[in-house]
Amino acid sequence: MDEARSVLTLEKDRSLRELLGSILSARGNRVESFEDFAAARAALGDADFDAAVLDLDFAPDPNDHIQALRSCAAHVPIVLICSFAQVDRALEGIRVGAHDYFTKPFRREEVEIVIARSIRYRELERENERLESQAAAGALPVRVNGEGQLIDTRTGRPIGLRDLESLYIDKVLERVDGNKVRAARMLGINRRTLYRRGKGGSPPAKPNQRIGV
Repeated sequence: MDEARSVLTLEKDRSLRELLGSILSARGNRVESFEDFAAARAALGDADFDAAVLDLDFAPDPNDHIQALRSCAAHVPIVLICSFAQVDRALEGIRVGAHDYFTKPFRREEVEIVIARSIRYRELERENERLESQAAAGALPVRVNGEGQLIDTRTGRPIGLRDLESLYIDKVLERVDGNKVRAARMLGINRRTLYRRGKGGSPPAKPNQRIGV
């Protein structure tokens, strides 16, 4: 089972706060709910949350609150809650740093989709940071050119995040002598994901399994 993700919610309305917490907890997330902005901001600065939810009704000018939250946790995606009449304000909030929004009265499915999308965005950012750190430490055959591009030192060609990820997986496989079970465990992924993300292609077919059908 995947590790539980942590979500901070900032909502003054008690019933909405409890409903939101119930929806997110049911999906296996750890939820910390706040009705006080200062307390929420302090918590956001102290812990590495995967997403934060802010109701636009929280303040007359929520843009100030968005910027204040980002000042202490710049990489945490901020999701806004708004009414249909506030969609323009939500879009303005996205322009100043929020990641996404959903409207109220909200539907369970919409909340789940938007939060899952924001959490996945944060996961990709972490993965990118990890790979760039590996590259900077010389653990991977890459360098950064004068334009900030990642270059494969073996070919001299630019590479993308997917290629960098494959290089890292190959490096882990080398460390464990090609043991895919151990490599997958070290990377925190399953073997099928290891095959898909690495350069080895699809996993071997099972006996009598038809290919390409």
